[in-house]
Amino acid sequence: MEGYVYGSAARKRKEEIHPIWENRRKERRRLRLNAFTWLLALSMAGVLMGGFVYSIDLMADTAVLREEYFALQTEYKNLKDRNDNAEEAIENSVNMEEIRRLAIEEFGMKLPGEGQVAGYTSDVNDYVEQYADIR
Repeated sequence: MEGYVYGSAARKRKEEIHPIWENRRKERRRLRLNAFTWLLALSMAGVLMGGFVYSIDLMADTAVLREEYFALQTEYKNLKDRNDNAEEAIENSVNMEEIRRLAIEEFGMKLPGEGQVAGYTSDVNDYVEQYADIR
């Protein structure tokens, strides 16, 4: 009577698995881990490749923006030079002696006398507005 067990706690028989089935189970588990490892590796490679492509795209955008910045800087310099040249030409074209002569002879203006000129100095480099006549 080998299968008979005395006592209240019956012992369980150890289930024996045929070696072929055991090998197949181990092989499936190894393949599952191998597939998971490959999937993880491919995912990581995809993320790294995406980051690499994104960084190259950002570098290209930066290069384009840098070129635009230098082009705008050059355009600004050219416009400033043209503006300075135009201002100088206007200042050189005005004859102050001719303006003084016309003001005195044709319009009857007079040069200011003693005490007629009121000077004003400001602590702040700004403009001054006059709201009433100075007496």
